[in-house]
Amino acid sequence: MSPTLPNECLHEIFSYLDNDLKTLHSAIFVSHAWCENAIPFLWKNPFQQNPKEINLFKIIPIFLSFLTNPFKDDLQLESISTFKLPTKTTFDYPFFIQHLDLNYLITAVTQWLVKYPPIDETSLFYYKRTKKEISIDYLKRNDFVISILITILMISEKIEKLEINMEKELDVNIVDGITKFFAIPEAYQCLSQLTHLEFSGKVLLTGIISELSNYAHELVSIKFCPSEEIPGGESHKEFANLILAQKNLKNLRLEWPSRKFNASQILLSLSNSVNSLVEFTMINGCVTDLGAFELLAECSNLELLHFNGQHFTVEQMRPFYEANMPKLYSLQLIDLYDRMPISRLPPHTTMTTIITNPYIGILQNTRMVSNLRNLCIRTKGMSQHSTLLEVVSRICQNFISFTTHMIKDEDKNYILSIIRNSPQLESLEILAIDEILVDFISFVPLALQSPPLCRDGNDLLLEMVKVLPNGLRHLNISQLEICDGTLKYFLQKCEAKLKSLIYYSNHIFNDEELIKKISDEKGWKVKQIDSINVGENVRIIVAWE
Repeated sequence: MSPTLPNECLHEIFSYLDNDLKTLHSAIFVSHAWCENAIPFLWKNPFQQNPKEINLFKIIPIFLSFLTNPFKDDLQLESISTFKLPTKTTFDYPFFIQHLDLNYLITAVTQWLVKYPPIDETSLFYYKRTKKEISIDYLKRNDFVISILITILMISEKIEKLEINMEKELDVNIVDGITKFFAIPEAYQCLSQLTHLEFSGKVLLTGIISELSNYAHELVSIKFCPSEEIPGGESHKEFANLILAQKNLKNLRLEWPSRKFNASQILLSLSNSVNSLVEFTMINGCVTDLGAFELLAECSNLELLHFNGQHFTVEQMRPFYEANMPKLYSLQLIDLYDRMPISRLPPHTTMTTIITNPYIGILQNTRMVSNLRNLCIRTKGMSQHSTLLEVVSRICQNFISFTTHMIKDEDKNYILSIIRNSPQLESLEILAIDEILVDFISFVPLALQSPPLCRDGNDLLLEMVKVLPNGLRHLNISQLEICDGTLKYFLQKCEAKLKSLIYYSNHIFNDEELIKKISDEKGWKVKQIDSINVGENVRIIVAWE
């Protein structure tokens, strides 16, 4: 590549290296032109390193050099005898920042203060002589963090992505300081163009969400993953207000550490996003309001709908039975239950709605699933699973990726039919349930409880090899045990050029030799064969180039 390429070409090239800090850093030393064009991308997101790395502090002096004199005086930088503040920089680096990570900044400042403590030479000599650890003045750290944040907002052209990941306990002063920071005029001006927000960790900074609701109305993507909840659900209320304030929300991800967190209030705040929402993911949490999904079901432009780890009933899922989602591309139903404890049932729930699989109605809705390309049904404690597969085999086709459980023998025929209907299938996962995890209601009859497991995958694989499309690249039949004779027949007859295969075995050494021998005969180059002990069996993971 010539160093005399036009700036427009260099700019276009470097735009593809946003997440490659190492390459961008090397590029700035090639020439002046390369440096000028690479620096904006290198500094677009300087918070990409692993927060555990020990060199985060090196970025702090650059930020400190841009502080106004009043900030420098307040921080008493001249008292740090071991540190010399840069007096001149080549670029206005904070101007290019578009991605702000509060956790990174706090960690970097903490590391920097450990290396360059704001103490005089006499105190520093004492610590070195006694080999005592220098304690951090957390009030001083808070002042540094707030000063740098204000400086970034005053200089940056615009902040497009904000990450607030507070897993560690923070003292009250920095919580209050950061919250007040989001209320200053500079925050209004710079963060009003915010398009991506990620909030995870301990829900201590509820005030930040409240302030963002006042001016951050152009969010395209929101990720809300608290590890704790404030009593009274205050964070959910503020977060619901933030969602309600959005004009063009496209991606919403809700993730809780358990099922006790009620998502109803947040789901009921989607009224302004029904025409814009494209992707919705919900992990754990629960829904107690029967009408909570009515707005989500009105999102006609939805392309991705993922549920993971909830208890739902027919009445809760009913809005999706008539939903019109012609663009829906990916549907995941993972670790879901169709039964829940009586104490957590929504009002007016009947016995019929409890024992009926609530997801059958979704997959029967052709206006919602006719264009599905990725379907994952990994459910535990699920009744009528065979009926679910029968519906999929009859209505859905042309999958690119398909994942499900095999519980009953009759499931095999439905699975084979689904494969036949998907000539473009690239990824296939057929799993058994390793243990019954049924959080069932005490009065559900034994006959209605989950059917016995099916772990023998030989018959399925012998039939499957006859219908697998040539474009299949990844096959996962883990938790289904395969004998060496079946494996040999499958590998010899398989016309698909697999990239990976996962299955259960109890004879790893014979399998490894067999796999290598047949792969050599077919011209497949084995990249790796791994084995993981799982009880009495071994999970075999094969990768080809």
